[in-house]
Amino acid sequence: MEPSPASKPTPAPKEQPSAMAASTLRAIASSANPTVAFTRSPPRTSGGRGGVKRARRKEEKLADEVMLVQRDIHRLEGKRDCMLDYPMQTTALNDRKSTKIMYEYCTLFEFGFDHKNKQEGLKQEQFIRSIMREDLQITGVTFTSKGVDKLIGAHRMYSSVHMNYKMQFVTCENVLDDSGAVIVTELKTIISQRITRKMLQLYYPMVFQHEALVQRLLGQMIDMAVTQLYEYDNLGRIEGYVPRIGVLEAFADLLENADLAALCALEHKLRKIFE
Repeated sequence: MEPSPASKPTPAPKEQPSAMAASTLRAIASSANPTVAFTRSPPRTSGGRGGVKRARRKEEKLADEVMLVQRDIHRLEGKRDCMLDYPMQTTALNDRKSTKIMYEYCTLFEFGFDHKNKQEGLKQEQFIRSIMREDLQITGVTFTSKGVDKLIGAHRMYSSVHMNYKMQFVTCENVLDDSGAVIVTELKTIISQRITRKMLQLYYPMVFQHEALVQRLLGQMIDMAVTQLYEYDNLGRIEGYVPRIGVLEAFADLLENADLAALCALEHKLRKIFE
């Protein structure tokens, strides 16, 4: 006969660990399966700050080079547009044709390069580019220069400095080859301009050693005889330009004194306009 449920012995309650023991157990359990956390340090740049600066300078230099190339592209595109807008002159130049071109040049530049009217200035530049080679050779008495840009720049600079500038056509003579084609044109003109202090400072600095002479010159109109030789290539384009300006003779006529004229013309700096 089985005992009744009431007669079964009651099990003793389990003993709970103390707080200190529980803490110890947790520490042991944690150490049994440890987790290690790694922190990645930031990558080091080669060379440190110096490397960053060198890279930055390299980028800036490259940006400057790109800008220069873009400017050159724009300049060449402008030249191309000029050539398209003002067609190249015919290659078969005869005596009459070359003289007509020179007369047109004198008419177009009668009052110098037009700085005020942009369209007129562009027309003048287009005309020069249409009859001359890009690698135009310029030969003066004491200097040489190269490029049609130099001649255009000379026109711009000379006209900006000289007041009351005016060019007058005198004569045009041509040298022909056996076939009748023009190989050299000699153009003679008279250029009139008013003498200013700025003009003397730029081109005739020796004058300032004699203040009385400076005062005598200021405000006077001076006429200079200019001879220009134009040499043509076998396609009829101007490849050589040889200017000759009668500086000494012009001052001698103005002052009516050869010695004073020599003081003015001595070591003049007109070649600066082609530099």
